Amino acid sequence: MSRRRIFVVDDHPIVLSGIGAMIDGQADLTIVGLAASAEQALESIGTALPDVAVIDVSLPGINGIMLIERLLDRFAELTCIALTAHEDPG
Repeated sequence: MSRRRIFVVDDHPIVLSGIGAMIDGQADLTIVGLAASAEQALESIGTALPDVAVIDVSLPGINGIMLIERLLDRFAELTCIALTAHEDPG
């Protein structure tokens, strides 16, 4: 069985490691990279070549929405999942 390759981006270290551990604990998923900022993600994703990127919407600097737009411009086949703790749908 092929395992989906996941890359996680979040600026909170505990959230980043917790999500990474939860994903890596699944038989059909594997973590191929973690980044604490959009800049780190932009530098690393091209090398890691994930199938899916899980991205915090509220990153400082380049926010998660902008990061997703940039990633999809460079890697059209990448699936992105926006992660947020905000209750407002907007």
